[in-house]
This record gives sequence, structure tokens and C-alpha cells, in this order.
Amino acid sequence: MNTENFFIMKKNVDQSLLNDGFTIPLPFHSFIDSAIGKKLEIGEKITIKIQIDDKCFEAKLVNQPFDRKKFNHVEIYQIRYSSKSPIAQNLKDIFSESMSFFNEQKQIPENYRKQLKLPENINEYIVLNSTNERNCFTIECFTNKEHSSLQKNINEISESTFENMTDSSATIKYLPGLKKIRVLNSNILKSLKRLYDDRCQITGEKIGSQYGECVIEAHHIDYFTKSLNNDPTNIIIVSPNFHRIIHKNNPEFIREKLEFRFPNGYVEKVKLDKHLNV
Repeated sequence: MNTENFFIMKKNVDQSLLNDGFTIPLPFHSFIDSAIGKKLEIGEKITIKIQIDDKCFEAKLVNQPFDRKKFNHVEIYQIRYSSKSPIAQNLKDIFSESMSFFNEQKQIPENYRKQLKLPENINEYIVLNSTNERNCFTIECFTNKEHSSLQKNINEISESTFENMTDSSATIKYLPGLKKIRVLNSNILKSLKRLYDDRCQITGEKIGSQYGECVIEAHHIDYFTKSLNNDPTNIIIVSPNFHRIIHKNNPEFIREKLEFRFPNGYVEKVKLDKHLNV
């Protein structure tokens, strides 16, 4: 039985990713359940396949057992593997720049037991997607070299043009790394639209449903052409009308209060949130 192909998560490279695995964000657990055809019981683990480029690896998907009363979590889904497994070695080879940084820092005695983060000049991350095959996922790898190449060229595009490329099949001239980012952002939009049932996060409306087709768009809170931040927590799902209003007025987004503050003093609060403040 086939499943749908959806974006599940984006994760910056860290030591855990390169050695033993990573945790799935809670809002996207339902996408994992769809991909494996069931909900994992507490403590249950299954073998899954992960494709990276033209290679296929095995890993474990587990619903971690822990004291639900003691800790304020409902579920913890993790993808796990060992530091010497083929998938870990492959990730280390791809993210050699990150791996070199971690190895160098671990030579400093006070850093040996620390969980280190990459410096700002190294921007590397993975994206996990479901596939049309049950229990099978893909990992797309975005290296610092690709990020640097994109950074040099993205300023040739306006934010509205970039978002139109993401929301539609519009074509523009080729820029290094842009096609891969465009596909990623399209997949994020598809998953967030499903997460919110095609509803605008500002109004809660499902625009166009009475005509048989909903119209909804994605907006980068910190403009992607300036920030290069395509993490889902930087993307909000809004109606086309409100999207135009944002670009015309450039309101400030106050994340702590989940609200847009417009230059004239008007405040518009986010009505629906399942992913911005997680």
C-alpha cells in the first residue's frame, strides 16, 4: 500500500545526527504514522529504510519509553542508528566540513563532553521526507558549499518572486542551488497546508473550499532572500489577501505573542498555531 510523499522535518547538523540519530518534531508525528501505516506503541521500534541520493540504508524508528507523568511530553519519536553504521558514515562523509569542526573542537579539553553547535559560517542541514513506499523515507542533504553558493546569488531575486516560484510552477533563470531550495520549500508548503487543513493561520478560514479547491500560500516571516531561513518555524500559512497585505506593509512579527504589528499600530494575532512555537 502506497503512502503520500511529504516533508517531515528539517534538522541542522549536530553531533547526534552524525552519530546516533535525531528526534521527530511532535507536530509531524501524524506524517510518520501515515508513512508506516500505524501509530507506534510506547517502546515499540520498527526497521525503516532511508534513501540518501542513490544509496539505501536501514535505521530504527522508535517511540521512546519514558515516564509520561514525570516529563511534559506526549510522545518522542526518534530515528536511531549507531555511530559506526553505514548511514552514520555516509552522513559524516557528506557533511565533512561539520565533521572536521566537531573533531577539532573535541581536541580542546573543556569541549570534550559538550554538545557543540556549528558556528554561523557553517550552514549544513538535512531534510527528512516520506516516500510513496511504506516504511521508506528520504534524507536530502544541504551542505555549506551549496548554502554559500546560493547566498551569493539569491539577492538577484525579490522575495515576492521567490515565493511565487515556491507556490507555483513559475520558471525563472537558473541560479546555483535554487532549484533544490525551491523544491524543498514547495514540499514544506504542501506539508504545512495539510497540517492546517488548508486554513489560514491568521483567520482560520478555508478560502475557496465552497468551489472545490482551496487557495492558501506560504510566507517567510524573515524574508528568505535575506535570511536564507527555510525552517518551518520561519514559515506561516496565510490567505492570498493577507499575504499581499504583509508584503505591502512589512509588519513586525512578535513571536512570543504570535502577532503581526503593523506600522499604523494595528495588531493581527495568529489564530492557529501547531508549529511556530514548538
